Amino acid sequence: MIIKSWVRGGYRAAAKYLDGVGENEKIRNVEISDPDAQNLDEAFHNMWQVASSTKATKPLHHCAINPCYGEILTDEQVLKIVKRLEEKYGYKEGEHQRVIVEHYKKGRQHFHVMWCRVSMDIGRPVWPGLHRKKAHEAAREMERELGLMVPTPSAGKRLVGLNRTPKGASVRRPHIPNLGRKVASHKSHGKKSGGGAPMEPVHPDNGKKWSAEAVDDWKKWGHIYTRQFFTKYPELKQ
Repeated sequence: MIIKSWVRGGYRAAAKYLDGVGENEKIRNVEISDPDAQNLDEAFHNMWQVASSTKATKPLHHCAINPCYGEILTDEQVLKIVKRLEEKYGYKEGEHQRVIVEHYKKGRQHFHVMWCRVSMDIGRPVWPGLHRKKAHEAAREMERELGLMVPTPSAGKRLVGLNRTPKGASVRRPHIPNLGRKVASHKSHGKKSGGGAPMEPVHPDNGKKWSAEAVDDWKKWGHIYTRQFFTKYPELKQ
């Protein structure tokens, strides 16, 4: 799962985006917390009214929750994820207007959450701090707690699941050393990169003596990031 976060303004644009069909095959309002609002336009209008008495130029906080490709989240799971985000952002329960909308785009489910940062209790906006980092932390935590799939490091837009994390298990990803060179994508294997010679696919069984550390690195990340691998182990290059 990947959670992206933005702090923004633009009530009309936000309402139009969440309610717009566009490339979305399906749109569903999961929650509108404001009991006086019957639709997204009214919900955002009421957010504007609450924030207009403050000096906040970007009173909206928008998060997009993207499960891995092929994985479907229930409303109960989404509400648990939203609650964790609110805890990290310092949004006290019931004090901030919010809407939650489900979209299906090209067969993939994702959710949009929009809060008004202005607390209706204190009448001032709450700053969510390092909101992008906190969104990333919440994603890893909820993957473990809900048993959701972990996206692969270079899965791109499809967000392919690497594996399903057992509840209570920690997520460990291989350490890829930064050796001062640009990481070569696995899509570029066998092609020229930066004017150099073609990088041919290789395997540990190449007639050369490999150390246990090199074999372990190859299995974890070297077979994907070959250029970095052979920068670290130049003596093993064919």
